[in-house]
Amino acid sequence: AQDIFEADHPILKKIKKIENVSEEGTNNFEIIFHFYPNDYFENDVLKVKFFMIDENEPERTEGTEIKWKEGKDITKKTIQKKQKNKKTGKTRTVTKTVDAESFFNFFKTINPQAEAGDGEEEGGEEDELLERLQINFDIAATIQEEIISYHLEYYLGLRTGDEGFEGMPGIGEEDEEDDDDDEDDKPAKPKGKGAKPS
Repeated sequence: AQDIFEADHPILKKIKKIENVSEEGTNNFEIIFHFYPNDYFENDVLKVKFFMIDENEPERTEGTEIKWKEGKDITKKTIQKKQKNKKTGKTRTVTKTVDAESFFNFFKTINPQAEAGDGEEEGGEEDELLERLQINFDIAATIQEEIISYHLEYYLGLRTGDEGFEGMPGIGEEDEEDDDDDEDDKPAKPKGKGAKPS
């Protein structure tokens, strides 16, 4: 799973349950992650809702704002850059906070059309958001087809062992005792959301 990074692993091990909820009468759906208490954020639930143009094309997402604990936001990193003063020629080092690669960017609200409506950019930012939106949709499809269905089969006794979902260490390690009556984990009927990400 190319969208899982080293900094994500300790938090992914705190997943308690994952749900997929379809919105009746539409192609919209919501992925809901339930977490055990952890050292990274205050939320016990993170959600992201996909608003769909059709069953294979996302229009936008609305996600939970993650309430990161002090110094624990793994979606940001600080970098140092050297800047040269054009007038004096002196060089100084400045520290900037920039976006970092993380699975938890999955929960960001993304609305490319809103960005396009500003009219200030040439479409570069919109294209970047469309690409991120498609990546997140592919992640959602993988979660629906691989992780949630795996858990359902696991609890029905169709699979044995604790190998978990490849690329997402820890999922399934802590939640067996909590899910005896876990009917909410049953995935919605397959809606043909397209090919799994490569």
